[in-house]
Amino acid sequence: MPKFTTAVRDQIKSYFEAGDKPTQEQWYAWFRAVQDGIEGHQHRETGGCRTGTGDASPIEFLDAWHDQHLRNVRAWRRRLCTQPDLATWMLPLFWGAGEGQSWVGALASDGEYLYVGLEDWPAKAVKVDPATMETVAFWEGDEGDDLCRALLVSDEHVYAGLRTSPASVVLIHKEDMKEILVGRADPGLDECMALAWDGSFVYAGLHTSPARVLKLKAGSLKYISTWVGDGDQYHCRSLLYDGEYLYAGFAGSPGKVARIDPGTMKTVARWDSAAVPGVCRALATDGGFVYAGIFDTPASVRKMRRTDLTTVDAWVGEAGQDHCRALLYDGESLNVGLATFPGVVIRLTVPDLATITTWDAEGSLNQCQALAFDGRFLYAGFNTSPAQAARAILPWVPP
Repeated sequence: MPKFTTAVRDQIKSYFEAGDKPTQEQWYAWFRAVQDGIEGHQHRETGGCRTGTGDASPIEFLDAWHDQHLRNVRAWRRRLCTQPDLATWMLPLFWGAGEGQSWVGALASDGEYLYVGLEDWPAKAVKVDPATMETVAFWEGDEGDDLCRALLVSDEHVYAGLRTSPASVVLIHKEDMKEILVGRADPGLDECMALAWDGSFVYAGLHTSPARVLKLKAGSLKYISTWVGDGDQYHCRSLLYDGEYLYAGFAGSPGKVARIDPGTMKTVARWDSAAVPGVCRALATDGGFVYAGIFDTPASVRKMRRTDLTTVDAWVGEAGQDHCRALLYDGESLNVGLATFPGVVIRLTVPDLATITTWDAEGSLNQCQALAFDGRFLYAGFNTSPAQAARAILPWVPP
């Protein structure tokens, strides 16, 4: 029997519904599994990759696990007894960069691996195994190739958008994370802040005034054309492709969004709201509506019709829920990443933008900068040094 059997047993009992009566064999199996999980998921240093939950005591570990990661998941309570190995597999995991590797700027997933872009000098893009949250391979930029703010993943490649002057997009081989080529914009077209992909072309949103979006051929980064915003649309901060149109969000306050025809690279609609101060730092779609995440105090999300960008609903954060930095639709719900201290991820219903649950990061996990989803787990990246990313915030899909 594991070392902490009595304490762990008493703590776990409080999590069960009245009437849940696991057998003694089930209890012991679960104790063994959770003890292995506690030991195996605490922070450890392995080749520049730190994973785990910190050096908390077993009771502190279980409290944090239950209260912050498994809140209101009744099915999980029963799984504690019936599937102890799966319950352990559900433990939250963290990826950590090596010493001096700082600030997650972007996250992306291809359904098999997680990719982490570091807003560091030089820039880095890291391929991570979600099962262990350990580094598999990484790309590091040459001198001057700094500050990865945007990532996207295609069938064969990873694209990294860099905040260089002029702006750069790096084409990386996905298998081994080796650099293929670097595409650079013309002088004066600075800082790639966002990327999008439509299957044939890559779009790079630039920190210019007025804002610009470059259309590049996927796989070669050959320049095709440029979209140029109106005078009040400056400093592109977010891009989204919904299968038909491209959307760009800007740094100007009040918030602004442009819908762009990717064939002609012309504006076909725009969203402006004098009643919504703050910067549009994130965009997402559920296929029927477009959502704009507003970086303001408090944070807000605006739901718009795709057809005409008319606002139909809004979510506004409570006191302390400030600065929306990331949005992600996971197929069921909208996830909102907040750049707060510590970082916060809020899960919203899509029909009415009602809060489902709130995940509060702990300790030094400050400012959620990016979100990704692989069909099973949600990942959040934080503005920390060394950089860190967390796995397993949503309720889980069994393997």
